[in-house]
Amino acid sequence: MSNSHATVGKQFGNLKQCNGSRMSTSNIQRVTPHTDDMTTYLNKLFYAVQDGVSYRTTIARIMRNVHTKENELWIASQYYSTSTERHKGYFRSGFVAAGNSADNIFITPALSQAIDRHNPTIVHTAIHQINQTLQEVDKPRLREATRRGTIASCIERAKRVMHNFSYGVPLDMVDATAFYDLHATLDFLITTQAIADIDEVRAAVKGYLALLDNTTRG
Repeated sequence: MSNSHATVGKQFGNLKQCNGSRMSTSNIQRVTPHTDDMTTYLNKLFYAVQDGVSYRTTIARIMRNVHTKENELWIASQYYSTSTERHKGYFRSGFVAAGNSADNIFITPALSQAIDRHNPTIVHTAIHQINQTLQEVDKPRLREATRRGTIASCIERAKRVMHNFSYGVPLDMVDATAFYDLHATLDFLITTQAIADIDEVRAAVKGYLALLDNTTRG
């Protein structure tokens, strides 16, 4: 008899093998002082510990951070079916129920791209996507609430990317260019959100995007 989804999620957090009808866990590597030391010796920050699988797709993975000596949960950022999205919730709940901090949960494309969450490529891709989204702010015939909502969603995304990129990461392993570019983007978004006049907001966004376009062409 298959285990319930809640049981699979709980066992996932406890780093145990467990199978359900559409969810399962797969143990990759035990956490030991030796594996922590060997990973540090190889100058790696993370190693995989446990996979959370929905149907046949890995949508969650417990990673070991050898700098903080804590386990982290990386959840795939892409949207799947309604049932698979619910499975993400079970894996998240199981991780927290096992005594792990919610601060160590990262929704990131790193999982599907097979790279580390502090890879600067993720930051530059996110900045590009945020700038594409910002074009919506200056479109005609939109309500002020819609324009400001777009900026608010960009701020939340930038904050999440910053958290994923820098939280629990040693300073000497944080890519400086990516960090400053993301910080500048976030600073612009927060400053622009605080402007009271929506026409000034539109002008600020338009000028910002034009400057970026000229810089890229140059």
